[in-house]
Amino acid sequence: MSDLLRKAINLGVGLAVASKEKIEQVAEELVAKGELSRSESKDFVSELMRKGEEQRDELKGMVREQVSKVLAELDIATLQDLRRLEVRVAALEQAQHRESAPPAPSVEGDTETAAPPVDPASSDRPTP
Repeated sequence: MSDLLRKAINLGVGLAVASKEKIEQVAEELVAKGELSRSESKDFVSELMRKGEEQRDELKGMVREQVSKVLAELDIATLQDLRRLEVRVAALEQAQHRESAPPAPSVEGDTETAAPPVDPASSDRPTP
C-alpha cells in the first residue's frame, strides 16, 4: 500500500498536466499488481481527475492574480483599460463630427440660415 500512496502522491504532484490516459495507465498498473480492484481503479481515476481539475483551477487563479499584480506594478494598460479608452475616443469622435458637420440645408424661403450666393468672378484664385 505504501507504493500506492507514493504513486498517488507523485501523480498528484503532476496532476496539473497529467492526462486522463496517464492516470488510467497508472490505475491499470496498480490493478495488475493487485494493489487496486477494478471498481477501486475507477474511483481512483475519478478522484484524481477531480483533484487535478481543482488544482488546475487553483493554479490558474494564482497565475492570474500574479499577472495582475505585475501589470499593476508595471503600470501597463489592461484590455479593460483599452476598451474604456476606445469607448471614450468613439464618443469624442462623434462629438467632433457633430460640431464640424455642415449646417443642415435651409428650408426654402429661410434667408437667415441660407448661405449667401457666391460670385464666381470674386473667387480666391490668383489672376494670371
